[in-house]
Amino acid sequence: MGNHMRKSLAAGLAIGACALMATGTPAVASSQGDARLAACSGTENISYSPGLKMTSQSVHYSGVDSYTCGGNLGLTLNFGGTADLSCLNLLSPPVSGTAPMQWSDGETSTWNWSTTVENVAGVQVITTTGTITAGKFQGHNAIQTITEPPPSLSSCSSSSGLTSQSGTTTFLVL
Repeated sequence: MGNHMRKSLAAGLAIGACALMATGTPAVASSQGDARLAACSGTENISYSPGLKMTSQSVHYSGVDSYTCGGNLGLTLNFGGTADLSCLNLLSPPVSGTAPMQWSDGETSTWNWSTTVENVAGVQVITTTGTITAGKFQGHNAIQTITEPPPSLSSCSSSSGLTSQSGTTTFLVL
């Protein structure tokens, strides 16, 4: 093992040990060398009322994201709000809000977030960023990435519209 590799390994172990001592949660180091306080993956389920149509309208949305994180930690994130949405311009302009977070160890957090949506090769990639403002990991930034299939145009054209979607998601606390 070269000297540079030993130094990188030692630095990664030191960051992980400091994060574990400071938070009780193991850090996850990526190949870029950042220390993540929590790295989670899971699913998102969101509902719309009224259902999304082809033209923009005021829609109430609500959902829940359920995650499994490293170190036997889990996370449930509930969210909701009202925005002008349609199947053709989902979350455009960007949506923002505050979400309560429930960790499986009994602790809670509050996350102030804003969201952008991109269409990448026919898949919606929703990126949500913000700061945890209270509770566990207070003051740390978080990044959520959700991938969903594009809205079903047949559902969007139906009388009830598109009333729900689901996808896969990751949540990182940095």
